[in-house]
Amino acid sequence: MTGAISTIGHGGFQSELLAQYVFSSWGTVVATPNPEDHGIDLHCNLVEAVGKRAWARAPYTVQVKSNMDPWEFNGIESVRWLIEHPLPLFLCVVDKPEARLRVYHTSPRFYVWSLRELPDRLILRPTTDEIGQCTQWEGQFDFSLSAPILDVSVDQLLDDEFMQKAKATLEFWIGVDNRNLTLLRTGLLRFRMPHEYKPNDCEISAWMEQGRTAPTDEQLKKGVRHLAEALDCIGSQFFYRKDLLGAVKMGLLYRHVFKTFPAFFDERDSARALTPMYTRLNEEMDGVRKDYLFAGIDRIEQIVEQVIPSSNKPS
Repeated sequence: MTGAISTIGHGGFQSELLAQYVFSSWGTVVATPNPEDHGIDLHCNLVEAVGKRAWARAPYTVQVKSNMDPWEFNGIESVRWLIEHPLPLFLCVVDKPEARLRVYHTSPRFYVWSLRELPDRLILRPTTDEIGQCTQWEGQFDFSLSAPILDVSVDQLLDDEFMQKAKATLEFWIGVDNRNLTLLRTGLLRFRMPHEYKPNDCEISAWMEQGRTAPTDEQLKKGVRHLAEALDCIGSQFFYRKDLLGAVKMGLLYRHVFKTFPAFFDERDSARALTPMYTRLNEEMDGVRKDYLFAGIDRIEQIVEQVIPSSNKPS
């Protein structure tokens, strides 16, 4: 209606303004225009002062809410969006009556990733707990976010020492998210987070790891392909550093995954950087064919298999 605005919408906008002000204390912040808002309100970057310049070091994203209601994702594509979001993601709750801002990790998204099962509904529940607990499975895809990682009152915004500690805490949790994102991108079905934590504090006494222990071949595929890439690269680097033994060990596992999971690879994935190592190994070993690239490494594999009981070999 001309001459009037929505009180609900305006209240939410005020919450975003306060959140934007707080996060801008630690770096750059760009708010998403309302017509372009698909679930991320703030695109941020922690900065590091070097001389007279502030260098952007750690990008992250924030969703802002003005109440403690659960953050719900309905539909498998919505859940997939949350899990595969490519940047660290935090939920910020602005409590205007208490003049307080709370920031929560979203680690349950990595827990769901580690299970490799995408539900059609996922719920994240913020709390006001004073001690944070690692993400717990309680039989359904309805997770507590436990304590906030940051709990900031308006008065504390003027306390430089507090704000520096808060920045260090946020930077720590950005690192937690980035490590888990690396695991996700490389197909390793696990995630890691602090076992316990306190708001505004990055001192951690213990860590918790969770992941699927018996994945199917299809669930292994992405991780195995990334492993092969790493083995080919690092194995060849060992070889050129004159560490032939290290390169051979890399090449042995590289050969094993290709023989165990042939359907994961095609001709473009055949030995590349490791080829000189395999050739050199053939030259160094007696009694192996010199015209077959894998003669030496296959002979080493046969020796290993002779001392490992067949019951311990993969089926």
